[in-house]
Amino acid sequence: MDPFHATRQFHDPDEAARAISGTWLEISVLGPASGAWSITDVCDEGCRLVYGRMASPFSGCGAILRDSMILCWPMGDDTGEWSINGRRILGDTLMRLESGVEYATLTSRPLHWAALVVPHIDHEGPSAFGARDIERDAMARIRGITRTAVHLARTDPPSSKRVLAALAATVGSLASPGQFAHSPHGERDIGKLIALLQSQRTEPLHPGGLARLAGVDERTLRRAFASRFGISVGRYLRLRRLNDVRRDLMSLASAPASVTQAATKHGFFDLGRFAANYRRTFGENPSTTLSRTRRALRIARIAADRSAPGTPSS
Repeated sequence: MDPFHATRQFHDPDEAARAISGTWLEISVLGPASGAWSITDVCDEGCRLVYGRMASPFSGCGAILRDSMILCWPMGDDTGEWSINGRRILGDTLMRLESGVEYATLTSRPLHWAALVVPHIDHEGPSAFGARDIERDAMARIRGITRTAVHLARTDPPSSKRVLAALAATVGSLASPGQFAHSPHGERDIGKLIALLQSQRTEPLHPGGLARLAGVDERTLRRAFASRFGISVGRYLRLRRLNDVRRDLMSLASAPASVTQAATKHGFFDLGRFAANYRRTFGENPSTTLSRTRRALRIARIAADRSAPGTPSS
């Protein structure tokens, strides 16, 4: 495959998240996937276009890496509502996510989006999330150039480089730091909450415990969490634990001995209710997930044995 471009599909949202270089991202699925997550990369010197459709409703939180800046925009009217650092994003909004900024997003419907990952540009003032509502005609031009660049990346890479340069110039003209409205410092509290959630991966969290760790009363936490994430703290934590179980069941490196072991590790002790919630969230039984992982492990072991030195060829 030409190194300039690559189109990949992912059935696992974590794999899709890891494929987006320039950002650390954790995704929690809110419902059964309706299809693969597709990401198209169009690479050029110092600039990378990522274009994808998230086929399942999801929430995510993450951070931009130190040497990167991401400019992101919705790609159509069918885009589900999403938010970053508590700000709701509209259809004609260009977003700037700078080095070191933590962010959170939530969609209630599939999200169709595009982003340019570019080297961080130093400027005066703190790094921050910024959003700018732009003219509809300008956004239509950006979307049109994006679709052309992605199409040519698959069919005519040399031409795609020229289109990508035009896209970078168009977006860049609208993306100077002075033109963006930065989030107030109060909205940076979301970063503290995300850091707290990330530091507590080893034991199940519940609303009361999270409130104590955050240093606020539970009512304040519930209200703040709902306004930031658009979802109740209890539901988020249940979904988060379900996703943790799924990651364990899908792990080729350390698959659990049983579904029960994985479920109880993450605080699910009513196994009947857990299985029902898992099936409703991911569209399959947890035992099906584990069986698929074990089958993949057997295939990997057979392939490794056949390729081992001294193995007679058939």
